[in-house]
Amino acid sequence: MKKTLLASGAILGIIALIGFGGYLYIQQSFSKTAEEEITIAAQGITEQEGEPEVEEVSKEPIEGGNKGDMDEKRIQKYLHLMTHQKVEAKEKWGAVEMTPENIENLLTIVESNQGRYENAAYYIEVLTQWQKGDFANAVEVHNYIWQLNGGTVGRATGLLDAAEEQIYIKKNFKD
Repeated sequence: MKKTLLASGAILGIIALIGFGGYLYIQQSFSKTAEEEITIAAQGITEQEGEPEVEEVSKEPIEGGNKGDMDEKRIQKYLHLMTHQKVEAKEKWGAVEMTPENIENLLTIVESNQGRYENAAYYIEVLTQWQKGDFANAVEVHNYIWQLNGGTVGRATGLLDAAEEQIYIKKNFKD
């Protein structure tokens, strides 16, 4: 009986380790993909400067849309995932590194497509504050976007201190 319990416990432990490893792998892959998408979309806008404005912008995300096109839900998702680096929350699913490049690229995308976004002024205000190094609004931003998208678990409760943020960055973004 004891051997069966030990074997069952060992099997469950191995399954848990495999599952956790898979979770970390997927999270790392998503982070790199998200950053690449943000960069590509912003570059598409920058490359189009000087060209006539496109009168009708596709509502599809970048894969099927125009250069620099990103739907509002995706903007919200990236803002939300970037706040994870700065906030305390019981649950955090996904991460996009809050780098100056990601902030600048999202700001470029929002400013170029603001006629399409219901909350464009809010995103511009938030990203401009972040661009200046002011992240005091991260909890409010997290919870506002979390609420817009029907969040039920993982409400932000405060800001991480510098040491906690470095642990989060090392865990999620540094190989």
